[in-house]
Amino acid sequence: MKRYAVAGMFLLVGASAAAWTWKLWPQKLPQPPRLEPSGVDPMVWRVVEAARAEVERVPQSAHAWGRLGMVLLAHQIRDASIVCLARAEQLDPHDMRWPYYQAMAVRRSDPEAAIAHLRRAIAAASEQQEQQQPRLLLAELLVQCGQLDEAETLFHTVLQREPNNSRAHLGLAQAAFEREDFSTCLDHLRQAEDDLHTRKAAHIFLAQVQQRRGDRIAAEKALQQMRDLPDDVPWPDPLFDAVQEMVVGHLQIITHAATLLRQKQPAEAIPLLQRAAADYPES
Repeated sequence: MKRYAVAGMFLLVGASAAAWTWKLWPQKLPQPPRLEPSGVDPMVWRVVEAARAEVERVPQSAHAWGRLGMVLLAHQIRDASIVCLARAEQLDPHDMRWPYYQAMAVRRSDPEAAIAHLRRAIAAASEQQEQQQPRLLLAELLVQCGQLDEAETLFHTVLQREPNNSRAHLGLAQAAFEREDFSTCLDHLRQAEDDLHTRKAAHIFLAQVQQRRGDRIAAEKALQQMRDLPDDVPWPDPLFDAVQEMVVGHLQIITHAATLLRQKQPAEAIPLLQRAAADYPES
């Protein structure tokens, strides 16, 4: 009996020593994705490497991982950005930015994944954080994926706070169209046809609805009105603005020039494009 007690004591001591060894042994922490500089704008590479160095300096910082993910996303290095943003979310699951930016990275390529990211972003948001943009984007993707009930609930939640939100009305019009409820669809389109963010899209949609209803004259009228309208102004997105502000180099020039062209300012845009062509002849 005594022999077994001694053996048990040695096993206990051995287990304790193993536990302490595990705690003291350096743990291998996740590393940011490795990238190759070939083909990358040198200005972009410097910004990426600076953000990467910060992650290596403070590997447990959600802010450092998130900033690296934002820099990569800003320059359309999407796969690597998702890895970094997911790590940032793991380190700080209460910051809605990290799942939101993951959604922005995949919303066109993988709407179902974007939906999951947006649900987490909305759940993580505090009362002080902007929630309307994530909620609207989630509802639009749900319509796209045929999940109309949840989408309509989200759009109505937005309208409870902002009754004249034309983006929510346009979304509800799309949901009603999918249900072939053309009367409700037209009611919501009328709430969106004068907003500079939705008027052109609303008139295109209005023409489709009238065509489905068999009213060719009304459809042609809507199309003619659409042709006379300027392009819709993009919706503001304060959350994603922080990403876009990180753009440098060639992409920054092209993005700025494209904005000027949308604003009907070709005289200001052309010199920027000429400079980009000179500095980046392969573009």
